Amino acid sequence: MIIISLIIFLVPCYFGYLHSLDYIDDVYVCRHMGRDLEDTIESFGIPVTLVVGYNINSEGHLWINIFGISFDSVYLIPTPNELFYPYDIEYYEDWDDYGVE
Repeated sequence: MIIISLIIFLVPCYFGYLHSLDYIDDVYVCRHMGRDLEDTIESFGIPVTLVVGYNINSEGHLWINIFGISFDSVYLIPTPNELFYPYDIEYYEDWDDYGVE
């Protein structure tokens, strides 16, 4: 049972880590990764909501929400980003509503 639990936890972490290697500061950041994840996941018929929030230092972050669960757009793991970026949280049904390149 412990081995199965580790596999369930570590496999998504491994792929999330690989996905995070695509991050390039000021070039390919969380908003771009969220856009690409939205396109990929919605191609399977799963609805995705983009969520943007800010922390106390006015630093913003974009993550995705699938079936009410927040997933970090950089690491692909369930993360309570609403706790880390609690200010001015906005929800967008698709990238066109977000309107940032």
